[in-house]
Amino acid sequence: MTNMAELLCDKTILIVEDEPLIAAYVADLLGDMGCKSVIAVHSVAKAAAKLNENKPDLALLDLQLDGEMSYGLAEMLVAKSVPLIFATGHDAGTVEKEWASYPCLLKPYSADVFSATVAQVFKKTK
Repeated sequence: MTNMAELLCDKTILIVEDEPLIAAYVADLLGDMGCKSVIAVHSVAKAAAKLNENKPDLALLDLQLDGEMSYGLAEMLVAKSVPLIFATGHDAGTVEKEWASYPCLLKPYSADVFSATVAQVFKKTK
């Protein structure tokens, strides 16, 4: 088992992405990396409902979901001590200043960049 597979095998990752192809791509990447539990939702409301059901180990948030910014959801995640990664099709300057310290993947991103970002987040939370 690779280090990444060992890291992710018992983790639950929440994907909040309104583009089904991107959500499927991210779920596939996580599966390839060894993650066994992925929850994918396409709206802030559905993500908030999932947070009430269980606490993921990491959340990947599209910055803008059908025109709605995901900062409110990010606040909920931080309140529950869930690490998060933003993703956006816009430039990194789109992220509001108070959230600039959180990792932000610029779409389209490669499997290597995604993997490195996930590893970095889990390294910080140890």
